[in-house]
Amino acid sequence: MKKIPFSYSILQYEHNPWLKERLNIGVLLFSPSANFLRIKSRGWQGRISAAYSNVDKRSFTEDLRRIETAVSRFAKAEVSHRNLFSETLLADISIAGDNLASRAAKLIAPDLDSSYRWVDGGVGLCDSLEEKLEELFERFVTVYDPARSEAARSDNQVWQSFSPLLETRGLSQHISHEPIFTTLLGTIKCQASYRNGSLNVIQPLSFDLTESGITEKTARWGAYAEAIRQAYGEGTKTHFVLGEPRAQDLYSKFRGASQYLSDKAEGGVVVSERAPFTLLDTIANQMAGH
Repeated sequence: MKKIPFSYSILQYEHNPWLKERLNIGVLLFSPSANFLRIKSRGWQGRISAAYSNVDKRSFTEDLRRIETAVSRFAKAEVSHRNLFSETLLADISIAGDNLASRAAKLIAPDLDSSYRWVDGGVGLCDSLEEKLEELFERFVTVYDPARSEAARSDNQVWQSFSPLLETRGLSQHISHEPIFTTLLGTIKCQASYRNGSLNVIQPLSFDLTESGITEKTARWGAYAEAIRQAYGEGTKTHFVLGEPRAQDLYSKFRGASQYLSDKAEGGVVVSERAPFTLLDTIANQMAGH
């Protein structure tokens, strides 16, 4: 298969000219022989906003939109649909230097804001221009982005794994959702509750957290359980469904949190999300005949 010649230019962003620090934000790939001119750029999210918290996000987005639009118009008018003018223009670009992409970039968007500039990239041969653009973008633009960590599981996700079991056991009809309780600590919103003569609160808690996060959340919900019991009577019970941490080294911390909440629940049931059957049986027994 015949290799396709190409050149590329890199679009950089300079947030503060005094610092003279530039970040790569885009790649322009050009191959006149293949009628190919395309840009791939990044948004302000991620590395840009992390490096410059005061970046004007709206202006940044609008500036990139203008550049991308200019490239698209030029590609359509002068590259994809050749005419005498475009043939002459492309010939002039070719005469001007080896890196045709950089020459074209300065013609396409000559009035860039001073925060943006094109720099020479390189030239080469490839089998696929689309794949080469993706490769160059990853090499020069996203290579320094921090790896995305998997998002921590939320309390709501723990509840979503538990609540279908209430439906299966025919218990969901007894459940009130998102009750709000008035206590000495203020208003406390919980996931669910039911009554069998006394108030029973059900609260899912995800402990897919850091060590300090587990400590803080355990103490907070232990205090909430006690505050609700004081406000609504000694028969009040809070049941907890606990989502385990993914980090293996936090399991001992998780077990300590589970024991602490069991002590604070004073008759409430504390179960793991993976083994919630004790709580399901408790609810079923309490609601029998209701």
